[in-house]
Amino acid sequence: MEREDNILAVKAKKWIEALGKKVVGFEIETRCVEGIRVTKAEKGLLRFSITVTNDMSDKEGNWHMGAIATIIDNLGAAAIGSSLGEVKASVCFDISYFSAAKVGEEVEIEAKLLENRDKFSLVTVEVKRKDDGKLIALGKQWMSSVTRTGAHPSKL
Repeated sequence: MEREDNILAVKAKKWIEALGKKVVGFEIETRCVEGIRVTKAEKGLLRFSITVTNDMSDKEGNWHMGAIATIIDNLGAAAIGSSLGEVKASVCFDISYFSAAKVGEEVEIEAKLLENRDKFSLVTVEVKRKDDGKLIALGKQWMSSVTRTGAHPSKL
């Protein structure tokens, strides 16, 4: 079982690294994780570092809140994937913003699977400034398994 857990963590790591290199994903996802480095990958826990770039910033040179939300969503999904081997869709997504990060600043991010119940999983993603450890944002999301059986007809 330990080997399987490691395989899932490695797959999650490779997926995020591929996003950061623009090999997979949509432009909005790849722009938000470009240059990301995975510093730890194990079952249910992933750590990352990334430097805020101009592509991730707003007019004032701050890390754009939408870019932070996108990265939290992707890294939360990766933490779940590192444990369960599947990517899930967000059903409840909550982010608290505490401080800003500027272009050129390096941040550290930790995504952690807290709970898995049936098809639902709870993950938290903590974003901190690397130089002083100041909290930038904290994301919490419930994610659900998605079925790939195709479209369901409307009942309306």
